[in-house]
Amino acid sequence: MIPDVHIYSGDLHRYEQQHESDDINTQEGTKISAHILSLYQAGEPLFSKELLRRVSQQLKAKSQKVSVRGLDGVDVDFDIETGQVFDAGDPDGEPFILYFPIQFIASYGFGFIPRIAYCSLWIFHNLQKRDRATQNLISPGPCPSAEEVREFFSKTKQAWEASKERRQLESILSAKTPTVHIKKIVAFACGGMNYFDEAPWAIRSAYQHALILNIRDVLRTRQECDNIECYAQDPEYTEIDKDVLNQSGITVLGDPQGFLEVDDSTLVLSFGPDIPVRQIIADIARPAMMIWDRLKPCEDELNDMNMRSTDPDSYRLRKMIQSSYEAIDFPSDLEAFKHTDIKFIARRILEALSSLHEDGIVHTDVKPNNILLDFDKDGTKVVEAKLSDCGDAWNIGHDINPKGEGHIIGAAIFRSPEAMLQLRWATPTDIWSFGATLISLIWGKNWHIFKPDKVSADHEEYAVHVLIQQARFFGPFPLSYEDVIDTEQNQILAGVLYYIEEHNLRKPFSLVQDEEVTSEDKEFICKIMQMDPRDRPTAKQLLADEWFNLP
Repeated sequence: MIPDVHIYSGDLHRYEQQHESDDINTQEGTKISAHILSLYQAGEPLFSKELLRRVSQQLKAKSQKVSVRGLDGVDVDFDIETGQVFDAGDPDGEPFILYFPIQFIASYGFGFIPRIAYCSLWIFHNLQKRDRATQNLISPGPCPSAEEVREFFSKTKQAWEASKERRQLESILSAKTPTVHIKKIVAFACGGMNYFDEAPWAIRSAYQHALILNIRDVLRTRQECDNIECYAQDPEYTEIDKDVLNQSGITVLGDPQGFLEVDDSTLVLSFGPDIPVRQIIADIARPAMMIWDRLKPCEDELNDMNMRSTDPDSYRLRKMIQSSYEAIDFPSDLEAFKHTDIKFIARRILEALSSLHEDGIVHTDVKPNNILLDFDKDGTKVVEAKLSDCGDAWNIGHDINPKGEGHIIGAAIFRSPEAMLQLRWATPTDIWSFGATLISLIWGKNWHIFKPDKVSADHEEYAVHVLIQQARFFGPFPLSYEDVIDTEQNQILAGVLYYIEEHNLRKPFSLVQDEEVTSEDKEFICKIMQMDPRDRPTAKQLLADEWFNLP
């Protein structure tokens, strides 16, 4: 199961006790937000090595107060509150740094707290739960031994070495010669491997650490040198993780030492972190190479919900990439998979979703790019498929009623209708995304059924055009939506219906004629792609479908 992590901020805790949400001084908050933006746009860094070094030294010294310099140049003290007791848990764990992107501090994401409004990093504590009767710490549960983790990592490295993705990456690295001699690799937020049952997040972690070693070996050969150091920074590492990684040639660094290591001779790795790694790097260094999540086009980075992630893009980051780097996309699988491979992949993804959904956990970002595949030695048959990237997973529970508000999740072209409308989403949203993914796997050639033809991803009405695509193939929206949508959402759906009829776009998927899709495929997909999430089958039900038994 996903680790049960609880964190605490003294300033936030006291603020929530003293203020109701409607007591926020909007006028003062708006004024400070505008000032923060003006400082940022004038080039004032959110982060600097001096800031990180200074905070790190205070934490190492076990200071009772940690001084943090804000964007306005004013020092703010954070109290160290280890030992305090609350109903939620005890902040007995070591204090740690929590970093915030420009989108957060310019919009006071936790509510407006004037004292620390200009700070791009806060001091938090990990909460540790105690038994109320005995006062003993509650153990998080059993973990595999060092030998089991070592064996798991070894097996994953072998799978990575046999994969098509490894060969593609090596081809890219071989074709590009860095202008600077790379002396070290620094990876952020690769995650821990010390979980039972080879959980998806542990598999993702193991693959990313295998990638670090693979890149090191490629660079050693290209540069004809052996002295390339490998570092990894992630607060999730256990002592067993550290031991296994150290024996493999990866040195684990505490926060923020990884950032302090980054310079112009560094290759940086980061995928889906819980902190704004890319914005930090853009402020403190110009690495020789970065391998990380692709930038997304955006016209309004402060208000676009796609930018409200833990590692969002920014104007400053895009400017750095455009002016100083050549961006190379990782190649997609352009050809369609064999039908037997598609069914194998589908079964494995549904098995992963079924396991998550039993605990009420929603993955939120099911798409082809988050499926890890292993091929046989000839590269012609899929022998393993894993659902990766659980960094945005949410424990929602088992209530699937969409009535209520929900935030934007996942990639738009794989996002469910209810999530597009910002209704309350639950486990059925993963089922829709699985269906959209299955369609892309069947057709191949990097084709997506819900990708709009006439507007780009940064267009202000892109989400509406995705809804139009969803409704033209699998609509119309059923009358059951009347019970869960408000007036504005009803107007959106009316506009979608009008647009489809006005432009004669309706094209029921069940009537699609294409040699790539069989009648059995269409029947299975139509079972999945129900516009009302309450009508969609569960992952467990789909696993029992006769489609898997058909040739």
